[in-house]
Amino acid sequence: MIRISALAGSLLALALSAAEPPPPAAPPKGESGADKPPRPEWRGPLAGFGRPPRHDGFDKLSEKDRGKVRDALDRVWNRPEVIAARDDAMRANDAMRRIIREALQKTDPEAAAVLARLEPKEEFDPSKLPPLPAPEAAEFPDAVVTRMASELQAFSRPDRREETRRMHERVMTLPALREALDKLRNSTGEARIEALHALRKAYREAIGAEFHAARERRSAAEGGKAPPP
Repeated sequence: MIRISALAGSLLALALSAAEPPPPAAPPKGESGADKPPRPEWRGPLAGFGRPPRHDGFDKLSEKDRGKVRDALDRVWNRPEVIAARDDAMRANDAMRRIIREALQKTDPEAAAVLARLEPKEEFDPSKLPPLPAPEAAEFPDAVVTRMASELQAFSRPDRREETRRMHERVMTLPALREALDKLRNSTGEARIEALHALRKAYREAIGAEFHAARERRSAAEGGKAPPP
């Protein structure tokens, strides 16, 4: 059995608490017009277990040190070897949840049925995320774009998957994204890793802007106002 050391566990908790999450979807409106509580930001492989608790040590750092750690983690979070390790962790977490469900079904079917009602209806399957080839591979840039599209779909509500697909295609035509992708294609070595970080950051910002615009359009439509152009 593989044992995770206390140090490794602390580093993982710190990384998850400091790293910037993907942009959340727009919260739904209630009949009274008041916002309902937003869905959890993380709807991926940890769904059902909740977001990890914040790391107490990180909260005690100065703002300068917190900023330094956030920036460093933001950069390594997008490195291919870290992405591969995250995929492994997601698959292991998914397997653990499956085994727990099966064990509960055998030992206490009633408890298993209660917990089944709490499971998300549309579970994210980490095996559907396409793996990235080696950074030096010629197909790496296009694989990154496919990967980003898959990640966006994983965080999308089932009834908005088509809208999300069109959002990805629209974002990838933006000049900033085209320029970032060209730099990724024309770079090698560590410069390619930096270009990957720049592309994913530009993509995240563009998707966040798209979510914000979509939220404003829905709010305007529900309020009977003409949506902004």
